[in-house]
Amino acid sequence: MKLYTIAIFLLSGFGFTQEVAVYGRTSVCIGQPAHLVIVNSPDSINVWYFVDDTFTLIDTANFIDFTPTENTNVAVVNSTDTIYKTVQVFDNGCDCNVFIPNHFTPNGDDRNQYFQPIFNCDVQAVNTFIYDRYGKTVYFSIELHPMWEGLHYLTGETQEDGLYAYQIFYVDNHGDTKEIIGHVTLLR
Repeated sequence: MKLYTIAIFLLSGFGFTQEVAVYGRTSVCIGQPAHLVIVNSPDSINVWYFVDDTFTLIDTANFIDFTPTENTNVAVVNSTDTIYKTVQVFDNGCDCNVFIPNHFTPNGDDRNQYFQPIFNCDVQAVNTFIYDRYGKTVYFSIELHPMWEGLHYLTGETQEDGLYAYQIFYVDNHGDTKEIIGHVTLLR
């Protein structure tokens, strides 16, 4: 695994009193985008560079999006400061894992209200199906973050306590389509 750490250096002060900072996604897996944003800049135009043997111009904006494939040093320059960031790139251990609850309780107590798969990666697409004990679809979603609250997806009718089957198709951060099949218990 390649691991690169974040480094921020303010190279010049010039009496500037606000703290200029760069925030964003600075640890990514190969193929995932990095997103960096500058805050508290005194300038409306900030110049972003890739820092290699020379400074290579990226963009003039308050943010950048790019997809690094290796250790990538980036600098943002304005009239008072230069800030450097290093983006971490992982080349293995980036599998997309999914946590799926085995029960949920949509009873209005604001705890465990939804059946919701939790992905540890940026998924590109998710199709979620939930079936009752007779095999009829009671929930369908194409949302990236589906949340079933125990209601029929067409009628809004409250579903009975019991065991439901789920089938989830998703496209992971590597572009691979995966399927998960299992059961969840609805308890009110």
